[in-house]
Amino acid sequence: MERRLTKFLLTLLVVLCVGCNKDDPDNSTVKPSDPTQPGQPSDPTQPSQPGTYYCTTDMPDEWVLSWNESWVAFPLKTNIEDFKITISESWCTAQVLPTTTAGKKELMVTVEEYNVLDGTGAPMFLQPRKAKLRITGGGVFDRSITIVQNTHVQISTPSLSYFEGNQVLYLSADGETQTVTVTANCYSWRASTGADWLTITKMDASTLSITSTPRTSGGPRKASVSIVDEAAPMNNTCSFVVADKDAVLTGNDFDYGESTKWD
Repeated sequence: MERRLTKFLLTLLVVLCVGCNKDDPDNSTVKPSDPTQPGQPSDPTQPSQPGTYYCTTDMPDEWVLSWNESWVAFPLKTNIEDFKITISESWCTAQVLPTTTAGKKELMVTVEEYNVLDGTGAPMFLQPRKAKLRITGGGVFDRSITIVQNTHVQISTPSLSYFEGNQVLYLSADGETQTVTVTANCYSWRASTGADWLTITKMDASTLSITSTPRTSGGPRKASVSIVDEAAPMNNTCSFVVADKDAVLTGNDFDYGESTKWD
């Protein structure tokens, strides 16, 4: 009886020793389901980590449209699927649309026609209207843009007088600086000239400064100055002529010898 018991105990000891062999992968003390070990599946009850999102765009801080333009699109290079867009005005809407190129989308902004007529059916020259647009997405992208829309545009220079059908600004042939009042209801305008003897500076939204260099030779000079609506420079323009006055002469300009008196 003692022999059988001893034999049974020895056999049991051998089995236990083999079962505890660390080289046996089936009896490893580290279980694949142990969430504390690196490289193992995470606990399914916990939320997964978000992916790495990106979005790049050349969308400006503001964009100006004329009264009859209906849309503008800005490219987005992004892997974000869901964007949130808010707009301050009902006449302006926007949505993100897919493109045929992988990893690229576009922000499409649409506006209603800004064509306001008076009681006679003539267009009204109102001030530009603005809408604030904000687009966010993926927790990494947040951009804002101002959408501006002009109504019918009128640009004029009421401070200048007419001569032979043109508005004219006369400057001294000795060189002079004068300012011109500009009346415009467009969002932004610019002025230019092809004359190298004139320097043009926009002082503010209603003032233009024009400087001429002294005339050193030749006869009187003339040049055209154009003022255009920056949103539609081919459609909305105003122009005037800059011309020399005769040079201002004094008795010191010439050697009259003994005769220095004027009639």
